[in-house]
Amino acid sequence: MKLLALGDIHLGRRPSRLPEELADRAADFCPAKALQITVDAAIENNVDAVLFAGDVVESEDDYFEALRELQTNVDRLTKAGIQVIAVAGNHDVNVLPRLADLFKDNSGFRLLGRGGQWESHAINAEDATVHLWGWSFPEKRVTSSPLTGWTFERNPGINLGLLHCDRDQHASSYAPVMSREFPATGLDGWLLGHIHKPDNLTPDDLNGYLGCLSGMDPGESGACGPWLVKIAEGRITEVEQWPLAPVRWESLQVDLSDMADVFELENILITSTSEFDRQFSDARWTPEIIGLRVTYTGRTHLGNEVRNRLGGMERQSLFFEVNGRHYFVEHQEVQTLPDVSLAHLAERDDLPGLLAQRLLLLDQPEDDDARIEMIRAAQEQFRKSLDQPVWQALDEEPELLADDQIARRLRNAGEQALDKLLAQQSESRK
Repeated sequence: MKLLALGDIHLGRRPSRLPEELADRAADFCPAKALQITVDAAIENNVDAVLFAGDVVESEDDYFEALRELQTNVDRLTKAGIQVIAVAGNHDVNVLPRLADLFKDNSGFRLLGRGGQWESHAINAEDATVHLWGWSFPEKRVTSSPLTGWTFERNPGINLGLLHCDRDQHASSYAPVMSREFPATGLDGWLLGHIHKPDNLTPDDLNGYLGCLSGMDPGESGACGPWLVKIAEGRITEVEQWPLAPVRWESLQVDLSDMADVFELENILITSTSEFDRQFSDARWTPEIIGLRVTYTGRTHLGNEVRNRLGGMERQSLFFEVNGRHYFVEHQEVQTLPDVSLAHLAERDDLPGLLAQRLLLLDQPEDDDARIEMIRAAQEQFRKSLDQPVWQALDEEPELLADDQIARRLRNAGEQALDKLLAQQSESRK
């Protein structure tokens, strides 16, 4: 048996931050297009069932677009003999059941767990049977775990759970479930929706998030797409993500250590992108467009010139093609370090010299008194920032105040500040 599990689709959303060159093609990179590609692959690969883990639709306002896309694709799947099973999430708590009512004459479509009541459905194919347990959001906000108080009675064959929930978030309003609750159910795996970053699912550990079907902004980076689950001889034998999304977001580090002239910057960017693109050379599926968040790193005396050059670049000009794939730079950041000897600079009595002395302290043993004093002073300042009301709604992250984290932040900030100071002194001497 082959199951194709889809995470959050959010029909109705549109990709953000696309370059102007692609503005008239936004429809080619939206969730509806990703769903169409996924259905094509499901039919081509003869899967037995397609599973939707909630948030199929973005909102009530997207009812008619969702109706059009779901009718078309559900009909294509069921006519190919592929069952479609779904649960509702917090985004489509009302709209997905209404859409499902329109498919009541289609025996190949099933919405599980209406009204927050657990429900099972058997999927049969040749000699394999899978019992799928599903629960749908009964309202937009659910503050308790849907697993609490429910006992799952295993059926013959593989038993899987399909659920939209917020894992390990006690105070969540979106069906909070603790990780320890999943193995306690006795099921063979859980396919989860809600979080858009996928987990590393394997046949031995099929408990986690499927991720979104297609990333719509830089915050949804990396490979996106459905997961194929193969079952044979009464066990899960293979789990594979199909990166079918037509648009992909990635981070790219570009080392400028060997750059001799700032005018080499564009060529170095293209070369680094070409090296990144090699991963797609033998891939079964590749994205059509890739948005990059570029960070320039390395040691160079040209850091300030790089910043000035990037400041003069128009965003829409950073659009190019590599091996038939379109790339565009969505964001650029310079984190280069000065190409100087800190020990030599520390002998000076000016501002760069004072900063170099502080940076050298970070290289001292952890029990060095001067180093400890500097770390503690920085921790106190950072703690004051975290205590500001604007940050109180965020989850506390005590690791941000750990000595090694503070030292890393001091080093990054200090080296960048030193780079700018040296550039300013160089400019004043001209």
